[in-house]
Amino acid sequence: MLEVLPDKGTYLDIGSGTPIKGSNTLLLYLNGWSGTCIDGVKRRRAKLLRPRDTYKVEYVESIFDYMDYDLLDLDVDGIELEILKTMVFLPKWILVECHMKAQAGIPDYLISKGYEIIGMTKMNKFFRRIE
Repeated sequence: MLEVLPDKGTYLDIGSGTPIKGSNTLLLYLNGWSGTCIDGVKRRRAKLLRPRDTYKVEYVESIFDYMDYDLLDLDVDGIELEILKTMVFLPKWILVECHMKAQAGIPDYLISKGYEIIGMTKMNKFFRRIE
């Protein structure tokens, strides 16, 4: 992922989980990125471990109000597509959990919005907006 991303940028990490273990944005953070991390569970020491990040404790059903970030990281266990459909701002990159049956429509939806798949893991797909 670092090979295609700029040296610095901002992310919106929804379903961020812990700031270290299992974090999709930790490597970005360690390479100069920062952003907003949102999770339904309060994480102790999160701000201490990643002081450049902003942390919010809330359950997200819409990202209509979130603008101006380079990468969206979305991991909310089955409602990713519903959240993506509320997106007004189209970030350059999207990393989205995409392995469950409920998530099967995500690739087609993002492709219809002008994205292409540029990478994947067992759990996630990585998309880039075509310019």
